[in-house]
Amino acid sequence: MDVEIGRPRDPFLTLPRPGGFQALVRWHGIPIGRSTMPPRDGRAERDCTAEIVAQHTPMLLRRQLRAALQAPGPHASLRLPDLARAAPAAYDGPFPLVTAAVCTRDRPPAAAVCLEALLALDYPALDVLVVDNAPSTEATARLIADRFPTVRYVREPRPGLNWARNRAIHEA
Repeated sequence: MDVEIGRPRDPFLTLPRPGGFQALVRWHGIPIGRSTMPPRDGRAERDCTAEIVAQHTPMLLRRQLRAALQAPGPHASLRLPDLARAAPAAYDGPFPLVTAAVCTRDRPPAAAVCLEALLALDYPALDVLVVDNAPSTEATARLIADRFPTVRYVREPRPGLNWARNRAIHEA
């Protein structure tokens, strides 16, 4: 699960189940670490939230200090409460082109779910490539043409995931 600790949150973290879980911990959307929580054994969700924050306090403080020092204004009077209010500056540079390669073979429904998720990403320079690996039908090609016109499609005639991945690297 994702745990966002950089924005106001409810005092209780909704846990997926009573057992243990793994969490990607973010600060204002920036990944700062990962937590593995064992089964709760009656601990309140609030205790889990506090434990997750405590595990990542050193990294969080480094990120907050960097953000506070990069912000315009005087830094000589910087205090701990100022760090709590610090937020990372918005990125205003060019976004590098990222190619997400989806290697598939005769699985149009699964490819459709994957492509919908990829295309829902908020990244302006995303290139989505489908490598159809030795398909037995034209179903994936039709799917791409009909439902995903912005996705690049290439057919790799040699069967095998390594061939598909190598073709994706070549196309990217």
